[in-house]
Amino acid sequence: MKPDSNPEAKRQSLRDRLDEAQHRLQTRPVGLRPGGLVTDAVAYAKERPAIVIGGVAALALAIGVLARRGSKLTSPASLLTTIATDAAIAFAFAVYEKAMSRADEDDAAGKSG
Repeated sequence: MKPDSNPEAKRQSLRDRLDEAQHRLQTRPVGLRPGGLVTDAVAYAKERPAIVIGGVAALALAIGVLARRGSKLTSPASLLTTIATDAAIAFAFAVYEKAMSRADEDDAAGKSG
């Protein structure tokens, strides 16, 4: 049997590693933090809703075209592709509507303030 290592030394080593990881996360630019990426993506979608809708629609169309090559419309994969394409387009329109309503609210707040 191996003798056990010093448990206190293991705890201290783990604490040091955790402190280093927290320091690395805190010193990252906001855009590289996981929450920052989402915030940046939402801000981009609000500033350029037409580009986002176009990109989602193009991606959905490409997936639909590639998935339908050589397959029958009644196959399960084709059905799932159709559903995914429709969902992607619906999502793009929902993002657009939300961005436009937020822009309208911002405009109204700016005029009244």
